Amino acid sequence: MILIQLVTLKEAFTISITMALVWDLLTLYLKTWTLSMHETRQVFARWQSVESYVALRTVALVFMSVGLLCFCINDLHDKKNILPDYVQIFLTFISLFLAWLQLHNGFAIYYAKSYFEQNPRALEANEAQQAFVFQGSEPSFSDFLYVAYSIGLTYSMTDCSVEDSAIRRVVIIHCIAAFLFASTVLSIILSLVTQVS
Repeated sequence: MILIQLVTLKEAFTISITMALVWDLLTLYLKTWTLSMHETRQVFARWQSVESYVALRTVALVFMSVGLLCFCINDLHDKKNILPDYVQIFLTFISLFLAWLQLHNGFAIYYAKSYFEQNPRALEANEAQQAFVFQGSEPSFSDFLYVAYSIGLTYSMTDCSVEDSAIRRVVIIHCIAAFLFASTVLSIILSLVTQVS
């Protein structure tokens, strides 16, 4: 609390965004990382949310965070700043990385919810999966994280196929959002390099 009172408003925003993203990611990973197939199905069967709102909200909040971080790092050498430049740069990079993780986590939640809506009960032997087709057994939440991060890193599907055209449209949006995020981060890095030198 004392640190927040001593720093400027922009520095407080950067610290707050970083802390909120860390808290959110820790909460998500601690609650979902070890979910089994059965537990994943139970969680997403009970969850009442419109998937498209999850995806839209995720993209909007991530880019809003990035915009706010750009605003906060804009005047890096300002004499009013309490935190040294290297701390501000470090916090900005940590926040950008956490926002990148958050972008793909939101899409992983969307993909899991869509899958379990189209596959409301456990699949019998040789029964075809709907929405996504995973090799082997039914997916757990970490499989949806794998799909989301694969799309975010490669801008394409990996060893899982999509059987639903509505989800394919969301995958396209996911690819575009990941590309825009990477482009934005690259421009932030170039801006920081010019400010530091």
